Amino acid sequence: MSFQKNLKYYRKKAGYKTARDFAEVLNIPYASYVAYENKKREPKYQTLIQIANALDISIDKLIGRYDNPFKNADIEDLIQKIKDILSIQEQKNISLGFSFEHTKLLFNINIDDVSPQEIEIDISYLKKILDDCYSKYFYNREKDLLNTLSLGIVNTAINSNLDKLSKLLEQDKIFTTDMDSIFINHKLLIFKDTNCKDLMLQHINIYKKLEELKDNLINNTINK
Repeated sequence: MSFQKNLKYYRKKAGYKTARDFAEVLNIPYASYVAYENKKREPKYQTLIQIANALDISIDKLIGRYDNPFKNADIEDLIQKIKDILSIQEQKNISLGFSFEHTKLLFNINIDDVSPQEIEIDISYLKKILDDCYSKYFYNREKDLLNTLSLGIVNTAINSNLDKLSKLLEQDKIFTTDMDSIFINHKLLIFKDTNCKDLMLQHINIYKKLEELKDNLINNTINK
């Protein structure tokens, strides 16, 4: 976040409702202070210290410099951070499972009481999406991290499910690059193996529920 946005945010958080009120506390001209918030004018070093002290925050936090906790996190730290993110009450559909691998983490996605899904996700991918989110967002960072992580997990599960469905169709000599047509016309397909048809219906049902969960997550992100 820019210095200007951080300044305005922390000024309001500290209880100064107007820029004029805070300028008076700092004993600087209102025109000078409001330029810091709105015109991308940068204060001198001593004024920056004065502002940080008045708002009771560090200069690093005021100018938007943060140490990203995901970038160089080891596996144990990353697991704990992901557990903390998923523990937020708004998200009850996804939980962290257990995995012996050091390159992947196992997640459980509860789309219903009948067909809970397990999905393994590369740790490098998780680090990237969390790293990008942490760098991009600040004001609602806790929920942004939750939504970003949840969407990443669900999207991976959707792609995995589509891949399984495609392989299942190829197994019965049904080849297509248009999966949408399969969802629409699946009742018209003729299978040599009835087990393949049953599995196909299961995958389509799972896909629809995962897409529904994804839509809910996207709506939560838009309406937060």
